[in-house]
Formats: sequence, structure tokens, C-alpha cells
Amino acid sequence: MDALARFEALVENLLEGSLTRMLRGQLQPVEIAKRLTRAMEDSKTISVGRTFAANEYHVYLSSKDFQRLEAVRSTMEHELAEYLTGVAREQRLSLISKPAVKLEARENLPTRQVRVEARLVEQPSIVAPAAQVDTPLDIGHTRKIEAEQVKRSLRSSGTRASLLISSGASSGARNPIDKPTVALGRGLGNDVVLDDPRVSRHHAEIRVLGGKYCLYDLKSTNGTHVNGQRITERVLSDGDTISLGETELVFENSTE
Repeated sequence: MDALARFEALVENLLEGSLTRMLRGQLQPVEIAKRLTRAMEDSKTISVGRTFAANEYHVYLSSKDFQRLEAVRSTMEHELAEYLTGVAREQRLSLISKPAVKLEARENLPTRQVRVEARLVEQPSIVAPAAQVDTPLDIGHTRKIEAEQVKRSLRSSGTRASLLISSGASSGARNPIDKPTVALGRGLGNDVVLDDPRVSRHHAEIRVLGGKYCLYDLKSTNGTHVNGQRITERVLSDGDTISLGETELVFENSTE
């Protein structure tokens, strides 16, 4: 499945219900994704032996379209940045940092029209900068978000969830999911560090999207399983057992 198909499926699965009804007949997230793809292709910079993609994207929408998406703007910006990461990987483009996307309103722009300004910068200014990397980009690296902003966002959505490690060296430890992206793996830079040689350094991520929790496998060596079934991505439910290597974690969501 290519990057656009994955993005379209994600929006369909995770941003359904009220958002889908709200956007019926209006500007769709996939239209923004397609316009970003063109902007990435049009703004390539050719260097010696490498072709660089832009890493900062300002997306301008009509005031009406922006208002319709404003409730999920942070989620959309994050997922569009992940989508562009996949596009760059598929097209073998180099990235000096993880792409950054910002949705903005522009007066006098007709509805359903999208304008994109793409730039290649040393560090994107529109979100906290990611570490500089060479392609292929390590999707286990996540952008940093201010703690208070995250807490306000999760409080407003009524979400309360955590991971209980039920086996392995850290059995009994409970890790709250208190930010939009929680990284799991053996590397010390993860939010949940698992001392398990069968766990990859950057093994999986849990992302809070539209009030739901989605688990993503980051192309780990030994795979990610939920309730005994190997997955690439999965919306989690209260009580689901996540297996990474020899370690098991129980997803707990008190709002369900």
C-alpha cells in the first residue's frame, strides 16, 4: 500500500463519525495530501548524488475550510507530516529533518482550494525541530510537543489511557499515554523503554487520533501483535494485550 492509500485509510478508520459527516461534500483531507505531494515533487533540490525534498509546508485554506478542520488541525498536521515522510521514502528523496506541516486560513481563497508553500530549511520553524537525518527517515523519531499543550488537548477530549507492562523485566510498571505520540522500543530515547533483546530500538508507536488510540508497528524485526494477531496498525480497545518481542503490555482506557 502506497503512502496516499495508507493516509486515506487512516483518515477513514480514525477520523470517522462526526468528522466524516461534517466534511461531507466539503474539502477532504486526502485532497490536501495530494496537493502536498505535488508541492514536494515540484520543490525538489538536486545536490551532488542526492535529491532533497522540502521539509517545511505551509498549507493555505479558505476561512470556511479551515474552520471545519480546526477541531482536528493538530491531528491532521501530524498525520500529513507522517504522510510526506512516506512519500519521500517511496520516491527515494533525502530529508534533512522530518517534514513539518501547518494548516492556515487565507482570506479571499475560494472554498476547496488548497495552496501550498514548500521550503527546504535547516530546521522547520513551524513545529519543534526534529533531529537531522538521512533518508530513509526513522519514523520512530517523533516531534516534541509542549507538555501543557498536550495535557489540555487530552483533557478536552476526555481521554485517559495507559500501558501496563504485564511481563518481562519491567513487569508491573504503568506508563500513562499523556501525549499525542508515545514511542515504544529498546532504545533509551523512547517514551516506553523495553529491556528486551527481541524488541527493536524503535519498535512501535501509539498515536492519539480523533480521540482514539492507534498502535503502529515501525517495521520492527519481530513484529507487533495485538491479542495474538500480528498487525501493522490497529485501533486499540480497553484490555487489548500488546506483544513486542517477549514483552506483553495491557492497554487500559478508563473512558471506555
